[in-house]
Amino acid sequence: MVFQVCEWGIDFPARWAPALGHSWRIGNDIIPHWRAIYRTLNQAVPQTSFAGPGQWPDLDMLFVGNDILSIPEEQTHFSLWAILKSPLTIGAALKDDNTSINDESLQILKQEEVIGYNQDSLGVSASLRRRWTEEGYEVWSGPLSGGRTVAALINWKDEARELTLDLPDIGLQFAGTVKNIWDGTTAQNVKTSYTAKVQSHGTILLELQDTTASGQYPTDTYNITVKLSEASSSGDVNIQSTASNKTITAQVSASGTEASAQIPLLAGSSNSITIVSPQSVDAITITPPNGTYFPNTAFTTTGDADTVSCGAGYCQPVGSKIGNISTNGTARAVIPATAGTKYLAIDYINNDVAFDSAWDWGSNSRNLTVSVNGNKPVRIEVPLSGQHSELFGPGKGWWDTATIGVLTEGWKDGDNDVVIGNEGGESGFTSYGPDFVGLRVL
Repeated sequence: MVFQVCEWGIDFPARWAPALGHSWRIGNDIIPHWRAIYRTLNQAVPQTSFAGPGQWPDLDMLFVGNDILSIPEEQTHFSLWAILKSPLTIGAALKDDNTSINDESLQILKQEEVIGYNQDSLGVSASLRRRWTEEGYEVWSGPLSGGRTVAALINWKDEARELTLDLPDIGLQFAGTVKNIWDGTTAQNVKTSYTAKVQSHGTILLELQDTTASGQYPTDTYNITVKLSEASSSGDVNIQSTASNKTITAQVSASGTEASAQIPLLAGSSNSITIVSPQSVDAITITPPNGTYFPNTAFTTTGDADTVSCGAGYCQPVGSKIGNISTNGTARAVIPATAGTKYLAIDYINNDVAFDSAWDWGSNSRNLTVSVNGNKPVRIEVPLSGQHSELFGPGKGWWDTATIGVLTEGWKDGDNDVVIGNEGGESGFTSYGPDFVGLRVL
């Protein structure tokens, strides 16, 4: 017997349903429209960590084979339901007196590798890793048994195109083998990024094997330039980066086998590093900086926006948030930094569960924009963050923080004017942006 709990995600069943049944519906019913895929995935985002053997998030039945979605859309639908570990419940008539499923849709349902990801013994759900709203694509990824990784690059745009997966976005730097499932191709020795063609509303579904963690660059794999120098008394290593005109000295450890230093790199750009060393170098490891955190309390509000205190232990890591960010309400701060492109990790709160509105255009997302020094704002539709009941939990789900990353341009040396807003929000389904907790500048 399989016991499937269903109360349509309103009381955040991921927290309590696993103790009662084998699966729980994460949200309200899927509807026969392509837009339901985006809406459902936005509601799945804060629930993926609860998946595991014997407790599965149910994204509702599959519409594959119902002649509602295109074949690329059906591939996206099946791929994401599979890697998020949703029960794969066929919602089409395979054959009856009036209907027979078309062969292309049937082949999607019979795709053994995709079914294998769903049934993988590790039982870990894929999670949202990056989203590019204006560019119309996003990345989901998760681990598989046997040291493998699965990744899905969704093309939300209404056009076929090439998309690139940057492996560090899924925690990897190198893959010995990359299998493109729907394309039926395999690539070997993939370094740092992988590019492939994808149809409108389609998905590049990848299985990566023999991988190296992000930031790891073995010299026998990567083109690392090492100039051997005569050993000095200290044996120090000198490093030159294209991001700086300075030579950085790396102090050698007591063991004499490692040297480390802080070096500048440009975000979103190619960086060239030259190492001058008294001995050969086996590999280099690049560790991201911790960055500097700026809480919402460092921001001033304008228009409708205002600061709200949260209950103890919530709205982490600050304990407060700025809400009511409307199209004329902002949060603004002066942030010191160096010139260039910066990656921001933004802490936000969104529990705008689209229940009644889901039958129309409700998407479970809210519009957030970031503008630096008056430059064109970066816009991102943030998914749900709430991990408590919309009815009874602490803050009714509006005190639970999530983090999303964006790449921003226009930074200069010295003080920078940074505005968190909701530009373009009037064209979305909700008139307010997510609540803002703080951001980290890396």
